[in-house]
Amino acid sequence: IIVAGRCSSKISALCRYNAVPVLATLILLSYSKILRTTITIFSFGAIDAGNVTVPLVWLYDGNLRFLEFKHAFLFAFGIFVTSLLIVPYTVTLLFLPCLQSKSHWRVFRWVNTSSHFSTATQALS
Repeated sequence: IIVAGRCSSKISALCRYNAVPVLATLILLSYSKILRTTITIFSFGAIDAGNVTVPLVWLYDGNLRFLEFKHAFLFAFGIFVTSLLIVPYTVTLLFLPCLQSKSHWRVFRWVNTSSHFSTATQALS
């Protein structure tokens, strides 16, 4: 959005000088959609057929067995997205005030010294 705002006058007019808060809002809105999608990927169901043993199926589509060929790729992608996007973003949002208060420690000095990160944190808080 920031790069497109520099190239296009229409996008620049929409964002004005608030490109970082706009980007932070878009990330927060898309975060909920990504979280809902990954929860759907990890959901499974069991079909009760009396005395017959039925394997677990994917809750979204009962024709697919849970963690078999087609669903396994989707499940692996869900783990990838969860570990690289959802968990770090959630931890950052939850513990941001604590990180900012401990920023005098050498390990957490990046929280307040990075100009891009501090602008984004101000937009999120």
